[in-house]
Amino acid sequence: MLPEFSEAQALLAQAREARAVGDGNACLVRCVVAYDAARADGDVDTAFWSLLCAGNFHLSRAEPHDALRWFSAAVDEARGNHASELLPLALHDLFLAQAEAGMHDDARKTALAAFEAYQDAIPSHPHVAGLVADFTLPDLWYGEHAPEVEKKQAERGLRLYHTALYCTPELKAKLQMYCLANIIHAAGILKLESRYNRTWIELQHVVLTLPNTEGVAASYIQAGEGARRFERFEQAHGAAKTALQVAQSRGESILAERAAVLLDLAARCSTVPLPMFV
Repeated sequence: MLPEFSEAQALLAQAREARAVGDGNACLVRCVVAYDAARADGDVDTAFWSLLCAGNFHLSRAEPHDALRWFSAAVDEARGNHASELLPLALHDLFLAQAEAGMHDDARKTALAAFEAYQDAIPSHPHVAGLVADFTLPDLWYGEHAPEVEKKQAERGLRLYHTALYCTPELKAKLQMYCLANIIHAAGILKLESRYNRTWIELQHVVLTLPNTEGVAASYIQAGEGARRFERFEQAHGAAKTALQVAQSRGESILAERAAVLLDLAARCSTVPLPMFV
């Protein structure tokens, strides 16, 4: 017998389906309605996940400032209802949004709060290793650094994302893709040819299971930056082209702009003639 779903749970499922196909309006509207229905029912879990779904929709489209208010609301929802197992998940996502928005001091404080919340409630959660790796993001991927500082951060990021990827067997394909792209970026900075080549193959295999889905464009941009730093300009161009096509098909305008910049840069740097536009 199939389980019965409440109206709020059914709306949240619809929001997730809309998010998966890139239908932002449908996703956000259903998240709001699901949240209101869940609050009326006293369903803390569904109310929480409705907020997180909306926030992650924005974060996946490189819209961190829009994501912040949803994640902040999710933190408040978890704290207000003493939902200790939900709190670290909201803090983790809030940290990522703050880091991408350039709020580095706030991001570090939130990351530490997330560490504490994970340890208090679910120390064995598979996302803990990812949080450790993500803690390198504000220093490694944002801003300009002296070469020796950048190298040290890349080495740290490579080690931590490797741990997050290979020591967490439950990791979902989307998170695998995210970790692999960051490993490629770090390996490109460090010019680690074997690690770089092997991880590209792994990324392509994972993407085959997630064609044209949320996170593909962002991961290919990240990996393409690694290719550019390794002076593999044709590979960077190919990654940017794929990212641009996926982002455009999903209406991810900011990611499409970033992909176009990488595409143009790779074409300009390459010794082989490459198209600057597709």
